[in-house]
Amino acid sequence: MKVALILMLAMGGPPGADPACRALLLESFPRLDSDSSGSLSLEEMDKALADPSLKGSHAAAVAALRRAARTRLKPLPAPVTREAIAKPDPDNAGAKLESHYASALKRIRETPRDLFTNRAPSLADIHQGRVGDCFCLAPLGGWVHRDGDSVRALFRSRDGHVEVHACGRWIAVPALTDGEVAILATTTGGGTWINYYEKAMGLARQQGDKKPSVSPVAAIGRGGSAGTAMQALTGRESARFSCSPFKQPTLKPDRARMLLDELRVRLSDNMAGRLLACAGTGTTGVKVPGILGNHAYAVLDYDPGADMVTIWNPHGNSFTPKGKPGITSGYPTKNGVFSLPTAEAVVVFTGFSFETGDPAGPTRP
Repeated sequence: MKVALILMLAMGGPPGADPACRALLLESFPRLDSDSSGSLSLEEMDKALADPSLKGSHAAAVAALRRAARTRLKPLPAPVTREAIAKPDPDNAGAKLESHYASALKRIRETPRDLFTNRAPSLADIHQGRVGDCFCLAPLGGWVHRDGDSVRALFRSRDGHVEVHACGRWIAVPALTDGEVAILATTTGGGTWINYYEKAMGLARQQGDKKPSVSPVAAIGRGGSAGTAMQALTGRESARFSCSPFKQPTLKPDRARMLLDELRVRLSDNMAGRLLACAGTGTTGVKVPGILGNHAYAVLDYDPGADMVTIWNPHGNSFTPKGKPGITSGYPTKNGVFSLPTAEAVVVFTGFSFETGDPAGPTRP
């Protein structure tokens, strides 16, 4: 009985259960360690996730490892060696790894691989994945909010692959791998169109880089400008409004009122013209509960009467303030959507990007 229990634990559970993440990673380690260095780099993990031959539980295990290695809270011990994988117990990192694995495997098994399903793309369905590509998702979310059905026109199936219209051209996108499905955004069963968009934007960036990333997902995972991604998506120039003056204690009241009025006009004009707009936060500055730093958001609406801006977070999160809504306690959020006064928005965000009516030149994310 004792021997049987030991064997069960080594395999990850009783007969028929999914093998443990760490057992799978140790089994795959020689294959993943492409440079035979004895440790796994993020580049090697990204390369593995882009490999179509890595499937199912093995792809989920690598996705979990990548997530655990990049997390800011309780990361795996570095470097990521066999020993670190076999015994990642400090600060409960081992339990986190298995939890990430279960989540990734669920995505791989339950994500419909159809490009679109019967329902129109919906903003409430979108949730950013484990890649730092909010700058790509924010303008796309604005487009979905404006007209979900029209998003279908950005995609077409040709010769056994999907093509995505971005950067002023049709980009041929290879079939999604299980690893990519595990870490990219989800649409709550609404199809894989959003993943093909993410991969297309990554391919466009790879093609323009002097030293291309190892995969399209790695390329967009570096982050970027929502304004540039908006241009790539719409084919129109974007204009920026900086909120930096509002962070300066020397800003005069008259100047502040003039800038706020300028922003209100831009917001009103863009919303009336059904044009896209995005907002972004910085890495430093005002900390607002429920709002992420170094993150891109879509501007969904502006109410001139109430002077309120409605914002969408690509994570699609929900949040309830523990006090009066505002900069100190945060803003009530459902499916990523929240509203705040314009005078507070210029303090929370570092700037806004607005789609214009002017055609853009060659663009890439």
